[in-house]
Amino acid sequence: MLRRILGTRKLISYSIICSLMLVAISSAAVAAPDDLADIQISKENGIATVTNENGTVIYEGADDVAAIEAALNELDSGVILFQNGKYSIDRTISLKSDISFVGNEGVVFDCFKGVAFSTGTGSYSSSTILLSDDVSTGDTQIQLSSVTGLNVGDHVKISDDFSIRNRNKTTDNKNGEIAQIVSISGNSITVDRSLYDDYTVARNAKVRKMVMLENITFENINFVGSGIETSSTALSFYATKNITIKNCEFSDFGVRATFFLDCLDVTIDSNTFRHIFYTGLGYSIQIVNACDNFIITNNSFLELGRHYIAVGANTGGNYEDGLARRLTISDNVFEDCADEAINTHYPNRCVTTITGNDIYNCRKGIELSNGDSVIKNNNIVGSYVTAIETYGSGSHLVEGNYFNENYRSFRCEATTEIRGNLFDNGGYILPTINTIIENNTFENYTGYIVSSVGSSSSYMKNIEISNNTCEDPLTMAMEFGYAKNVRLNNNNLNGDLEFSGCDDVEIEGNRINSPSSSGVRVIDATGPHSISINEIKASSVGISLENSRTTPIKEEIIIESNVIDAPSTISNDDYSNVIMDEEGTPGTLRVVDDSRLREGSPDTVFKNEPYIDLGGRDDVGGYRDLVLFDLSDYEDAELIENATLSLFWYYPEGMERPADTVVEIYRPEAWNPDDVTWNSSDLDTPWVNPGGDWYDLNNVSQGSTPYATITLNGSDVPDNSYHELDVSGLVKEYVSGEYENTGFLIKARTESGNYIAFCSSDYENGNQRPVLTISEKE
Repeated sequence: MLRRILGTRKLISYSIICSLMLVAISSAAVAAPDDLADIQISKENGIATVTNENGTVIYEGADDVAAIEAALNELDSGVILFQNGKYSIDRTISLKSDISFVGNEGVVFDCFKGVAFSTGTGSYSSSTILLSDDVSTGDTQIQLSSVTGLNVGDHVKISDDFSIRNRNKTTDNKNGEIAQIVSISGNSITVDRSLYDDYTVARNAKVRKMVMLENITFENINFVGSGIETSSTALSFYATKNITIKNCEFSDFGVRATFFLDCLDVTIDSNTFRHIFYTGLGYSIQIVNACDNFIITNNSFLELGRHYIAVGANTGGNYEDGLARRLTISDNVFEDCADEAINTHYPNRCVTTITGNDIYNCRKGIELSNGDSVIKNNNIVGSYVTAIETYGSGSHLVEGNYFNENYRSFRCEATTEIRGNLFDNGGYILPTINTIIENNTFENYTGYIVSSVGSSSSYMKNIEISNNTCEDPLTMAMEFGYAKNVRLNNNNLNGDLEFSGCDDVEIEGNRINSPSSSGVRVIDATGPHSISINEIKASSVGISLENSRTTPIKEEIIIESNVIDAPSTISNDDYSNVIMDEEGTPGTLRVVDDSRLREGSPDTVFKNEPYIDLGGRDDVGGYRDLVLFDLSDYEDAELIENATLSLFWYYPEGMERPADTVVEIYRPEAWNPDDVTWNSSDLDTPWVNPGGDWYDLNNVSQGSTPYATITLNGSDVPDNSYHELDVSGLVKEYVSGEYENTGFLIKARTESGNYIAFCSSDYENGNQRPVLTISEKE
C-alpha cells in the first residue's frame, strides 16, 4: 500500500485542474474562434452586440438577456461565442437543443435571484399508457395496452406504483426510469437498453411519453449568483440528454448552482464551485429522479458548500416519478462542506463509482443509500462527523483509500466491504450490519479502531474482521455491545477486545497485545463464544469472563489452543459452561513471517501460501523456506533451556518418495518477507547464491553443518503430525545478540525426488501452523 502524502496531492490536483482549464480554454478558442462561431456576442460600454456568422448585427442594445435570446432565435443549432465581458442575466433564459454556450477568457454571467438558464419543466405527456403485461429487470420489450402517439425515437418514462419510503418514513417515492424506443411492433415497444427494475400490471405499471431536449453545452463561463441564502440557480435542466458543463466557475448561489431532473448522459468536467449555500438546500450539483449516466470529474468544490453533489427524489406529478441510476465521481477536490460532500439520498438506487477524489474538512465526506457503490483510492481527511456512511440496500466496496484525522471513519448500515485501506490518526469504524473489515492498517491511533454497540432490542449483526493490523498501543482496540455473529480472525492488535451482551462470537488466530488491560473481555454473553488459537499478551488477565447479572451465565464459551502471557491466564466470573482444551502456555511462539523459495519460479514471491515446502522435483528443481519468529520477549540466552521448531507434515498425502528427505536448519542472511524470492533477498537485492545465502553451525558461509536436522524416510508417508527440530543453539545466538535474528532457512540436504510440504503460518487450521516452543530454566 502506498501512503498518500497530505497536501501534495491537493496541490497537484489544483495544478492539474488549472492546466486542464487552460487547455480547455485554448481548445474552446480553437473550436469556436470568431470566424467559426455561429453567433458572437460582445459587450462594450454596457452595450451587447450580437453578430451572426455572416457578420450581420442581429441585436444591439443594453439588455443582455435580449441579446442572448436573439442569438437563440437565430440558431437552430450551433455555437454562441461570448467575448470578454460581464453579462447581466436578470431573468430566466429558456434553453433549447443543440446549442453550445462558449466563453472566451473573462466571460462572466451575473445572475439574478431566480433561475438564470432553464429548459422549463420539460415536455411530458399529460397522459399515460398502461402496460398489458409485467416486465422484469433486464427486459428490453414492453407490452402496452396501446402505442397510440408513440414513435420510434421517442423517450418514455416507465414507472409503477411501487412505493419506497424515504429514510425518515415520511414520504413515498415512486420507482421509474427513462428509455428510448428503437422499434414498435403491434402494441409492443423495444427500448434501447435493458430495464433496471421490475414493473407490474398489479402495481399500475405505465409509460409516459417525454420530448427530450438534447446536446446543450456550457463552457468556459463564470457564473456569479446573487449570494448565499438566496433563491438563485445558475442552470436548471428538465428532461434533457447529452449535457456538457466544462471549465466553468459557479460562485455565490443559494438554492443550487446546477439542477438536473430526468436528465441523461451528463458530463461535468473541470469546473469550480464556491459559496453555494442555502439553509436546508444549497447544492452545487443536484440530481433528481430518473437521471442516468452522470460523469463528474476533475472539478473543485471549495469554500462553503452545503451538499456539493446530491442525488434526490421527489414524489407525484408528471415528471417526479423515478430514481437516479448511474453516477461516476472521479478526481475531484472537495473542501469545507457544511453537510455531505457527496450524498445519494434515500431511496435512490444510484450505482455510484467514487475514485481518486480528495475530500477535506467536510462534516461528512460520503453518504450513500440503496444502490451499489465502489469507493476507491480517495483521500478523506478531517471529517468532523463521519468520513463515509452507507445505509439502506445495496452493496458497497471501500478499497485503497487513505483516511486521516476523521472523527469517525465509517458508519455502515448497509452491506459494506472495507478492504486494504490506510487509517491514520483517528476515526473509528462503526459497523451495524453485514460488514467485512479486511486487510486494513491502522496507525497513529489513541482511541479504539472499531466500535459496534447496539442494544438488547436491536443487535448489530454479521461483522467479519480479519487480517488487519493496528500499529499503536491502545487501551481498547475494539468494543462490541449487543452484537451477533461476529468473526475476528488473524488480526494483529494492540489493545484489548471487549464483548458485552454479544451472541455467536468467534475470536481465532489473532495476535493481541494489551499493555494496560485484559486481552479479551467477555461480559454478560447472550450466546456462544469461541476463543481459540490466539496469541494474547496482557498486563492483567489474558481472557476475562465477567458477569454483572445476579444469576450464573450458562452460555457456551470455548477456549482452546491459545498462547497467553499474562499475570492471570483466564478468569471466570460465574460462567457455568466454559469448555477449555489445550490451553497454550507462555513460550509457544507462532510465525511472524514465512516464505517459500522455488527454483522453478526464481523471481516470484511466495509469501502468503498455505504451505512451506522443501526437497526437489526433477521437473521443477529445488524448494526451500524462510521462517521468522519474534524473539524480542527473551533477553537472557542463559535462561533458555531449549528451543524446539515444530513443523506439521501433511504432503504428499499417502505417498512414499524415491529418496529420503533430510531436513536441515541454517542461519540465513537478512531477507524481506514482502519481496524475497529464489533469486533475491529483497527488491533489487540478489542473493549471492540463488536459493539463499546462509551460515552453518560453524559460521561457515554456505556451510554444510546444520544447526538442526531430522530425516523423513522415503518409505514414510505424511502422518499429519508435528515433527520437531532442536534449534536451541541458533535461538540462543539470536537472543544473546551474537547474530541478528534472521530466522531459519529450511532446506533438504539433497533436492531430487524427495519433495515434501509442511503447513505454513497461513494454513487455515491454526493448530497445524509452525510453532517455536522455548522453555526457560526455573
